[in-house]
Amino acid sequence: SGGTYTWYSDPALTIVLGNSNTLTPSGSIGVTNYYVTETAGGCSSIADTVVITVNGLPNPGNGSNINLCVNSGIVNLFDSLSGSPDGTGVWSPSLPGGSQGIFDPTVDTSGEYVYLVGGIGSCPSDSSTLTVSLTSPPSAGSDGAMSYCLNGSTIDLFSGLDGSPSSGGSWSPLLSSGTGVFNPQMDAVGTYSYSLGGGVCPVESANVVVSNYDQIEGSSKTKPQDE
Repeated sequence: SGGTYTWYSDPALTIVLGNSNTLTPSGSIGVTNYYVTETAGGCSSIADTVVITVNGLPNPGNGSNINLCVNSGIVNLFDSLSGSPDGTGVWSPSLPGGSQGIFDPTVDTSGEYVYLVGGIGSCPSDSSTLTVSLTSPPSAGSDGAMSYCLNGSTIDLFSGLDGSPSSGGSWSPLLSSGTGVFNPQMDAVGTYSYSLGGGVCPVESANVVVSNYDQIEGSSKTKPQDE
């Protein structure tokens, strides 16, 4: 001790890195061998090998907010992490598929899902968070039929849909009212399609077939009672 230390990057001691009691590693991730000698009183020691391991920081990627339809099918949450996340993490709450985080909208709930990547050596763990929101698809109801008198009043086609349709949809072809109200004096008989949805959920649709009493026989939900 008390001599001068000389650091080298090669075992042949031809590339000098510095003359100090300490050495700052290059920072390259991985294992690197360094070589050091001590010179005191004009004599140099045999080189010692110093092995330095530099561990990379864990990378959990970047979280975000994602919106899924309840009937959209399973999703790998790992694919929703931006950046270059390590594939060695785990999800909390726990999900099937390991680091892939297989999320089933029909079983799993909305909320925060944390992806944690463990640290190596002295490097701390790190995590990112995905906030999952679930949207229930609207119902367009099911197909129905309506009839009218040529001299009758307007009818709301929405009431001709069977099932439990959700409001807020649109009709095609466009009616003269600009809404779902059918005017016998202005609108043509035929099939009118009611659609709603979109966004993360697929568009749902159902049809109402409109006829007048000169075209059909029998009763319908709008036919007047016999006098």
